[in-house]
Amino acid sequence: MKHVEVLVKISELALLILGDLDPDRHTSPGEPHPTGCPKSHFPIASTPSVGSELQSEHFVPLRHAGATLEAVRAHAPRLLTLLHVSELRTIAGDGLWLSPTQGEDVLCIAFTWKKVPGAVAELLVDIERSLTTFSARPHWGKLSSLDRDAISDLYPRLPEFCRLVTEFDPDRKFASPFSERVLDI
Repeated sequence: MKHVEVLVKISELALLILGDLDPDRHTSPGEPHPTGCPKSHFPIASTPSVGSELQSEHFVPLRHAGATLEAVRAHAPRLLTLLHVSELRTIAGDGLWLSPTQGEDVLCIAFTWKKVPGAVAELLVDIERSLTTFSARPHWGKLSSLDRDAISDLYPRLPEFCRLVTEFDPDRKFASPFSERVLDI
């Protein structure tokens, strides 16, 4: 019940941040769901977005959930002008080296932004600066302003991963601009 209780408290805080939730655009706050079973993030009959958006997502240790949401709340005036929808969910920790849930249970804060790249990028820098205190890990495939140093501090097994990549791909056949910029491999 630990996760359900925390999720209910998180949902209550989300209501304080963003006001009333439109029932056509979200699933029920605090609704328990078994681990390992996919849950639709939005009601089946709804249209959460139309494909013209930007996305970012951060995973914060669950022990920091309340303080993290308060930090995000400080950005509410700017958030509300750029946000289509946001989602909060808790995820069990795992032991995978590059997983954003590696090591402990997390609160995931997902943002679906309006397609205004410059304004979103500026706000994202400020939000990520606010989340630094809480060891927030960005989603590997979504927007983030974090650089190599910031990301390496968040993943204790990253040096081992980079060593393996160098060992198994000495000719850098699988290198990419992203891996070079963020992972230095």
